[in-house]
Amino acid sequence: MSEIFKPNTKRFKIAFAIALPLSIFWHNPVTDIAELFLNKPLATSIADFVMSVIILLAMWHFQPWTRSRFHLPRNLGYKWIVIALIFAYQLIPVFQHGQLPLKSLTYFMGALAYAFGTGVFEEAFSRGLIFGALERKSIWFSATFSSITFGLFHFTNLEAGNSLSYTIMQSIHAAGVGFLFTGLMIFSGSIWIPMLLHSLYDFPLITIENLGKASFSLDHIVTGK
Repeated sequence: MSEIFKPNTKRFKIAFAIALPLSIFWHNPVTDIAELFLNKPLATSIADFVMSVIILLAMWHFQPWTRSRFHLPRNLGYKWIVIALIFAYQLIPVFQHGQLPLKSLTYFMGALAYAFGTGVFEEAFSRGLIFGALERKSIWFSATFSSITFGLFHFTNLEAGNSLSYTIMQSIHAAGVGFLFTGLMIFSGSIWIPMLLHSLYDFPLITIENLGKASFSLDHIVTGK
C-alpha cells in the first residue's frame, strides 16, 4: 500500500487538516452542479448523499477503528427501550408542532429525501468524520468538539436568509443535541441511530414556510413573557 494511504500517517494527518475546513464548502459546488439538472430540494438531497458517501468511504479507509459503527444495530436487548424512549421524547413535540408535507406524494417524498439527506450528511460529518478523528485521544474531548462544531456549522444558515437571533439559538440548540446524538451512537454502537433520529427530527420542520426568517426577542426566552 502506498505510504500516503496508510491510516495515521503524518501525510494523512496533514491532508485531513486541510480537507476538514474545505469540506464545509465542498457541498455547495456539488449542489450547484446538481441544480443544473434538478430542482433545488432534490439537488440538495443528492448532494447530501454524495458527500455522505465520500465521508463514509474516507472513514472506512482512514479511520478503521470506526468501522464497527457502520453495522446496523443488533443484539441491543433492553437498549432498544431506552432508544425508543429518547426517540419519542425528541420526536413527539416536533411532529405535534411541525408541518407534515402532505400536499402530494411527490411533495412528501421530496421532503423525506431532503430530511434524510441532511440528517445523514450532517451526522456523517460530525459524529462520523470529526468524532472519529479525535476519539482515540479522548472521548469527552471528541464529543465536545464535534458537538460544538456541529452547532457552529449552523451559522451557514445565515446565507439562506435566517435571522441572526434565530441562527444563534439554533446553533446553541444544535450543539446541545450534538451531545445527545453522540451519546446515542456510543450507546447503540451504530452511527445509523443518530442519523435516523436527526432525519426524522428535521422532517416535519423543513416544510415550515419562512422558518428561521423572523427574529425573536431574548427577553421572551428569559422571562417567558
